[in-house]
Amino acid sequence: MFKKSSVAAAAALVVAGGGWIGGAQAQQSQRVEITGSAIRQIETETPLPITVITREDIAKSGATTAAELLERISANNGGGYNQVLAIGDSARPGFAGASLRGLGSNTTLILLNGRRLAVYAFDGGAVDLNSIALGAIERVEVLRDGASALYGTDAIAGVINFITRRDYTGIEVSASHRSPQKSGGKDSNAGVTLGFGDLAKDRFNIFGNLTWDKREALKASSRDYAATAFLPNAPGGRFDRTSGNTIPASIFVTGVGTVNPGVPNCLPPASFQTAPTGACRFDYASVIDILPPQEKIGGLIRGTLLIGPVTEAFAEYNRTQTTSTFAISPTPASGATTFNGDPLLYPAGGKWYPKAINPATGLSENGLLWYNAAGQRTRFVPLAGDLEIFWRSLDAGPRTNEAKAEQDRGVVGI
Repeated sequence: MFKKSSVAAAAALVVAGGGWIGGAQAQQSQRVEITGSAIRQIETETPLPITVITREDIAKSGATTAAELLERISANNGGGYNQVLAIGDSARPGFAGASLRGLGSNTTLILLNGRRLAVYAFDGGAVDLNSIALGAIERVEVLRDGASALYGTDAIAGVINFITRRDYTGIEVSASHRSPQKSGGKDSNAGVTLGFGDLAKDRFNIFGNLTWDKREALKASSRDYAATAFLPNAPGGRFDRTSGNTIPASIFVTGVGTVNPGVPNCLPPASFQTAPTGACRFDYASVIDILPPQEKIGGLIRGTLLIGPVTEAFAEYNRTQTTSTFAISPTPASGATTFNGDPLLYPAGGKWYPKAINPATGLSENGLLWYNAAGQRTRFVPLAGDLEIFWRSLDAGPRTNEAKAEQDRGVVGI
């Protein structure tokens, strides 16, 4: 039954079946479902804009995860921190979040059936969308404006409320596989939803959903737009984000600069010359992943028991496990990467101490030949004593970290 309320002027005007009712015009009691802290109404009635994504909309979108679905919402933009952006990030590895109005995931509140979820364990800042099984969702309500007065500072940007299926019966099986035209980035998904029991007839309902997702790595080297960090003829000018920690190791010589025994060949495609000097540069983009491989399995089970005309008991439990493997460029080794900032030195007389034929004497001496970009030998650079080196441990492989996030949630209530 409706009663006067200060929440969104609930008693002032409501829509029921297409006819307007309210005050003296009401002919019968009207049952409404409340999610969160506001009674559902049409957008013209609400003081704040709301977008409702139905189960049919979810199916048409082709999205297989909650994060993928929210990427299709224009209100979610400008700072959606997701596991793609978190490659190599020690703060939130494997995290996928929403950012309404571009204000950040820490100010976008995520609810499940109107209730808060535990925040991501790695940093405690926001809810991980990987913990929501999309196959169990009936609809999604997006409040596209701030709601901090109702919920607190974690809702400054808005609220996204995932509503699970409540009275589902039957069985639903789905599977999908997507493969780009070029190599890498394939993903597969499978899910099953099962429910039985009619609340109106049997006074109970039990339904469950189990979903599995797996995505292969997408390497930067497999895409022309990301295969290199060196674009000498880029629109707007030369683009060079290569690294001086290279292989073979570069050597700093006082009064000369950085030189390398591998010039002019270096070690392509990871290491090459970018300017007419005696230096090599390391192209880190050629050995990283654009998208990391990820595997996720999650499920939800919910039971509802009608114990009176307007009273029901319910219990729900969901569990998700997400494993993401992040690989970034091999470890750089130089004074900038040592714990105390000391230079990394190669000893004089070492087995790999650089030697070259000095054109002036015709003898093999400790030193390097300086080549220009055309491959022409221009000078001999003598070397003596310990050498400060700038090396890249390419043979050791990429820096790889596995982030495994497990989340359990149980709710009971009447």
